[in-house]
Amino acid sequence: MYEMSFGDTIIVITSKVDGDMRSIENVKNLSRKYGMKPVWMKQTHGNDVKIVDQEGEVFSDGVFTDREGLMLVVRVADCVPVAFIGEKYVGVIHVGWKGLKSGIIDNAIEIFKKTGEKVECSRIVIGPHICENCYEVGEEFLEIFDSSYISLDMKFNMKKYIIDILRREGFRRFIVFDECTFENKEYFSYRRGDTGRNSMIVGKIRKGGVPQKGGKYG
Repeated sequence: MYEMSFGDTIIVITSKVDGDMRSIENVKNLSRKYGMKPVWMKQTHGNDVKIVDQEGEVFSDGVFTDREGLMLVVRVADCVPVAFIGEKYVGVIHVGWKGLKSGIIDNAIEIFKKTGEKVECSRIVIGPHICENCYEVGEEFLEIFDSSYISLDMKFNMKKYIIDILRREGFRRFIVFDECTFENKEYFSYRRGDTGRNSMIVGKIRKGGVPQKGGKYG
């Protein structure tokens, strides 16, 4: 498990040793560790992004909130988890090639801007995902995405594609985890045959909140 914080905002990245995050019970146990309430998504590789204000399951591939004490969870096993950290709002989105094709990045940016957040002052965190050296794709990708993101041996650089969209929209502050979920067996990888899920969470710690033993933040 990897943890980082930015003021009152916490980011947590899990791997195999932390359990399979397909399990809602594991998600809830993780949230209790930090004294927070979980929001998890029924992810469909779509482009739906929602603003939430209470715990529970949401049918979408992206969620944002300005509520303290909510833990937003995205679950992945090669796709790219992307977190947005603003002054008031935080969010996470699940990005695979289908979501990229259908515009989930654009939808997330639009919602984030509508909250009043200034993108040039916000942070983007990109969690572990399958890297450009391992993500083999078919020739149909050349008809879907700019060919400059696809190597001659048909490897798709999804991370660079995502970052370039965000940069064009004014984001400047990035933290990128370059660990490849396919190469690093500490992570679940769909392409390697795993059925489990890693997770990345983001949330604002409630003022005065004290996590259970094991949490770093109070």
